[in-house]
Amino acid sequence: MNKRKIIFLILFFFCFIDLLEAKYIDLGTHGKTYKIVEPDFMKELKSAVKKYFSNNFSIEKIREQIKKEVYQQSIGKTNLSFAKKNKKYSYLNSYTFQQNIINPMGRIIFHRGETIVINNKKPFYLCFLKGNIPELKNEVAFFDKIMKKISPYEKCTYLIAGISVFKLSKIVPNHDFYPVKSFYEKRFKVKHYPSLVELKGKYINVYEFGIEQFKHKE
Repeated sequence: MNKRKIIFLILFFFCFIDLLEAKYIDLGTHGKTYKIVEPDFMKELKSAVKKYFSNNFSIEKIREQIKKEVYQQSIGKTNLSFAKKNKKYSYLNSYTFQQNIINPMGRIIFHRGETIVINNKKPFYLCFLKGNIPELKNEVAFFDKIMKKISPYEKCTYLIAGISVFKLSKIVPNHDFYPVKSFYEKRFKVKHYPSLVELKGKYINVYEFGIEQFKHKE
């Protein structure tokens, strides 16, 4: 039985199973009867469905597919290049709404295209890193030292490109790594890697660090 026929049977099975298994009324026997030589349609259908799902949707296959997709999503991607030297630049922390923001009563709070200035009373830090080992290990250690100088209680949210955050978490434990997205780069004005983004008051302060200082083994 080819794949197209099996898929048709599966769809038929799920769409009309209630009809096939519905109660019936015995009207008795009238006229000459003949022995049924065709195979039982319900048995054949159920067997085909069971065979198809066992071959294509086994628990192991599903588990492997999920692992593969999660792993692929765990690798952040970027088109930004490495920084060549240390540099700082600042921007007003503003945001332009891409659509109307409506409250539960149906009233528009912010209109599409409207720009607001965000004031972060408590500083927030983002670390944008990419590369290979040992560069990434050195970058994490470097940014950890910066955060300790700022405050022993402050932590950087690490946004990683070029390597699975699962793999990096095994190499550099006790850190929270997240795959970077281009949206974050645009929103926080990142131009190069590695960069430390500080959201403080009404400003976004971006600190770039030349990549050459991280190309060494411990």
